[in-house]
Amino acid sequence: MIIMKKKRLFDRVKETTICLVVTFSCIMFISGIGNFAFGDGPQGRSGRPDASKLISGTGNYNADRSKECCNGSAGPSQKERKGGNDTGSFFLEKPLGHEQLEQMKRTVCNTSRKHLVGRKFIKVYGSLGAGAQSVPWDTYLPPAMANIDLLGNSEHQPVGTQKRTFLPIPQIYKDFILYNRDLSATGHKQGHKGHNDDGCISMPLDLSTLENAVIQCAKMEDDMIFNGLPEMGIPGLTTVEGRNIIPMKDWSVLGDGFLNVVEATQKLAETGFYGPYALVVSPHLYINLHRVFEKTGVLEIQRVKSFMKCGVYSSNALKGNTAVVVATGQNNIDLVIGEDMGLAYHGPENLNHRFRVWESAVLRIKCPQAICTIE
Repeated sequence: MIIMKKKRLFDRVKETTICLVVTFSCIMFISGIGNFAFGDGPQGRSGRPDASKLISGTGNYNADRSKECCNGSAGPSQKERKGGNDTGSFFLEKPLGHEQLEQMKRTVCNTSRKHLVGRKFIKVYGSLGAGAQSVPWDTYLPPAMANIDLLGNSEHQPVGTQKRTFLPIPQIYKDFILYNRDLSATGHKQGHKGHNDDGCISMPLDLSTLENAVIQCAKMEDDMIFNGLPEMGIPGLTTVEGRNIIPMKDWSVLGDGFLNVVEATQKLAETGFYGPYALVVSPHLYINLHRVFEKTGVLEIQRVKSFMKCGVYSSNALKGNTAVVVATGQNNIDLVIGEDMGLAYHGPENLNHRFRVWESAVLRIKCPQAICTIE
């Protein structure tokens, strides 16, 4: 009798356990379907892929990682650092290793800093992004003196815009080629340090073509800054209407260059611009300034620099006997940057690799009276 009761009790416990297991399994199954269709997984609640959690593999270069500004660089992804194959990365076919890409970026920065003249005394505005195609251009009159009284109710003319137009932001670019055989000789896919895939000693990457492309872009930027782009309605420091102009003395005569610079600063001070000043001259005039005053042991350019607190520079963009003195400051002039100078990859071409150095920028002259050219 007792044995029969224990057996019935065991059967009931068994049936209850089975029911609980089945119920729990059903709940988990239903929950899984809900997460698949409506949860926070990759499919999202709509059943469509959630773009924020998927990685695109279009094969196009990534603009954020393909650009190298002079002020910084975008780092590699975690997958690139581990040597993975990321189809949405900068290079479609991975012609370069990460170290070589970083070397190219450093070359762009270092070379551009050496050769850009205008940026050494002109403030930069931006960057606005690669898609920026125009920028507002406000011009101002030299402001009058501020008022002073006890109650602050006297009539006065506020500082405001005299005229507003819009300037286009042109692109400056130069292409260059890295040859496939040269890249293969560098052994960027090396099995061990110092050897390429064929077991030969690897060679350093020669970036002469890149440096030449950067130099040409820097020259074009300075040419735009000093001479403007008349066909696009962009004025330069030596061509803008409303600037001050004084005649040039004979700088081959010792001391005449210094007297010319003093005269230019006096002209700007009379207009209401008290510095700091920067002087840019043609290479020919720059050489003439490196002469010693008689019985003083002082170079003429040293005396000129005592007036030019923002520096004395030479630029190939100025031809012949041309010089310009500028009262610096973003309130007078600035350089609008759409996208700073960097690298882009065209793609393979006849088994070689074509790249582009490019930027977008425009000079914005707000007060032409802050400029004095010596012509």
